[in-house]
Amino acid sequence: MKNYIKNLLKASLVMLAVVAAFAFTTPFNPQDRIFAFDRDAEEWVEITGLQVGVHYDCDPDPEICSAQLVNNDPLMGEPIPDTESFGVYSPLVP
Repeated sequence: MKNYIKNLLKASLVMLAVVAAFAFTTPFNPQDRIFAFDRDAEEWVEITGLQVGVHYDCDPDPEICSAQLVNNDPLMGEPIPDTESFGVYSPLVP
């Protein structure tokens, strides 16, 4: 009976660890897209998967260069706080 209680206690601790691992992690949402504000076109353009310095640059400026947008909606253009990078977006020609 003692072994049964010890095994039950061990199993419950393992289950608690598994639940905690899933509860305190945030998985990457593939629907989270990144947009940059193109001043020339005056619109948000999608840059998900592109790299700074390879595909585009954000020249120093206090304006928002890129950000994730609320509901991934470039027409509303409302950046999600703490996802912005600042500068002036300029695409690089390969």
